[in-house]
Amino acid sequence: MALNFRILKNAFIAALAVELGACEMVTEIQIPNEPATPVLNAAINPDSAWSINLSWARNILDSSSFTYITNAAVTITDEGGSTVATLSYEHDGRYTSDGKPETGKTYTVIADIPNFGKITSTARVPLVPKISNGASRIVTFDNAPQGFFSIWVEDDAAEKNFYEISLMQISEYQDGETQELRRMFFPIYAQSDHPALTNILPYESSFLITDNLFSGKQIELRLKTEAGTYPAGKSRGVAICVRSVTEDYFNYVTTLKLQYKLDQDPLAQPLDVKTNIQGGLGFFGAFTQSAFMIMNPMPVITSIQPTQGRSGDLVVINGENLDSESAATYAYFISTTDGSFSPGGFGLVPTPVIESSPTRLVVVVPKQAKTNRIVIRAHGTYAFSDIFMILD
Repeated sequence: MALNFRILKNAFIAALAVELGACEMVTEIQIPNEPATPVLNAAINPDSAWSINLSWARNILDSSSFTYITNAAVTITDEGGSTVATLSYEHDGRYTSDGKPETGKTYTVIADIPNFGKITSTARVPLVPKISNGASRIVTFDNAPQGFFSIWVEDDAAEKNFYEISLMQISEYQDGETQELRRMFFPIYAQSDHPALTNILPYESSFLITDNLFSGKQIELRLKTEAGTYPAGKSRGVAICVRSVTEDYFNYVTTLKLQYKLDQDPLAQPLDVKTNIQGGLGFFGAFTQSAFMIMNPMPVITSIQPTQGRSGDLVVINGENLDSESAATYAYFISTTDGSFSPGGFGLVPTPVIESSPTRLVVVVPKQAKTNRIVIRAHGTYAFSDIFMILD
């Protein structure tokens, strides 16, 4: 089943052009009042609990918010038809349940919508992809960091396989209340010249690939980031992720990317965005995932000299991995009386780094500093000194 997003839009543009080109002629634009169609979207995986989203389809010329379906009865059944999960509505069209899907098993989602009926779809959770790290590295040209990443994928010849490759930037920040390091992941846009990769846009946050060119073999896939766009020194590292996805997942995401690419071109041919929902729109897919991380070294402060001083004094910070070649190292003193601060800058007073090397920094005590620790940010994470006492 396919959803055509462009026919109605192109008809509207053509009618509008006629109206603007003839000032004395009044043209009425007829927009079909199509019956409401439910949309179900879900990508299940063994690492996450059951979760699906339900909403009503929106006309392409309608810029209002989506209308969520809040009163559906949603169940998941296994190959034998037995119910394995009954999902409850949470918010924003999202239905969830405890429990997780299992690798290699097939599941059917059934959404019974009042005054409409049932919509269904089936997906099999694929096997976990086999991957290994290649010669990944980060280099700097004219202070512009660029990442070159290599990954090996071993394909299973027993079945047709589909993959999604992505790079994720790993960032760490310090919780100002608990002092714990917390980790967040952000997509990195990259490109590849490998013929097996589906490279729809100039730079992608993920790449889709079939095993047509390497069925039953091992293949090396290479990605690179645009020079200057990957902030290596501000990142804790990079996660390279490979998903094994279902064919319906592959078809939906591929055509959705194409629709996005062609959306601004009124002369583009109509595009079918694939769907596997019987009685509705959207997609119900599954994936498994393997990943490895390339981490920057952790900065460590071993000592500070002196351990007390006044505003304007110099402090020598000794340690390891204190300096980053691809981005600046930042030093801070804490300015709050209770020692609280946030990564966004509250409670932290930046101070100039006079000298820097991987094992030694020289900084200046700022006026607003209070007795507390000195904070260093390098390689995308934080290091803390012992207490530095501010003298009156």
